[in-house]
Amino acid sequence: MPVPGAPRRRDDIETHLMPDGSALLYDPASSEGHALNITGSFIWEYCDGTLLPNQIAAELVAVLPQVAGLHDEALRLIADFAEMGLFANTIDLPAAPSSAKMASSGQQENP
Repeated sequence: MPVPGAPRRRDDIETHLMPDGSALLYDPASSEGHALNITGSFIWEYCDGTLLPNQIAAELVAVLPQVAGLHDEALRLIADFAEMGLFANTIDLPAAPSSAKMASSGQQENP
């Protein structure tokens, strides 16, 4: 069941999972493509409307506790997804460091 304020992927975003765990996203509304590394792909899959951003970040930290700064990185990436209009809803973002514009995810835009 969707949770108010939890990020939910737009249904029209095409997600192509790669064998190495990374993903390619295509947004038909903007004709832009986005390449996600494994971390970005993990976060994207969790954006199904059932977990709030802090909960998604906590899930990632639980899987990779040895990676420093991962919680804030996850929140930045969720904020980047929202800024790019990839969510079907408005999300509740906690205060986080300034956006990294998907630097950690390896974003690539294709016109």
